[in-house]
Amino acid sequence: MNNRSPRPEVRGQKSALHPACRPAGPPALPAGRQALRRGAPALGAALAVLCGLALWSLAFGEAWTNASYDYLFRFAARPVTNQVVVILMDNLAYKHFSQKREEPWDRDLHAQLLHRLAE
Repeated sequence: MNNRSPRPEVRGQKSALHPACRPAGPPALPAGRQALRRGAPALGAALAVLCGLALWSLAFGEAWTNASYDYLFRFAARPVTNQVVVILMDNLAYKHFSQKREEPWDRDLHAQLLHRLAE
């Protein structure tokens, strides 16, 4: 008589045990819990979108948005410099470049000025 225990099941091979002797799998969940488990990813995504919209549109979200930009500079390593350039945009500059006072400067003009400063 052979007293050895049966071989463990290997992937791709059938078990030598009779189906009634195999260990049972995890217990089945009630129908309501199964539906909740299937809908959990969608619920999580919807909650994330709602939180994002709340932070974007409400007043307290603006402080968090500004802080997120500040942290990029606070924790970034950059060398200290004493080479600072201040650009005065006075009335003469507005007239010379044909810009309106109430509107932001033209992006192309702004890019040209930055390239000229970098030279």
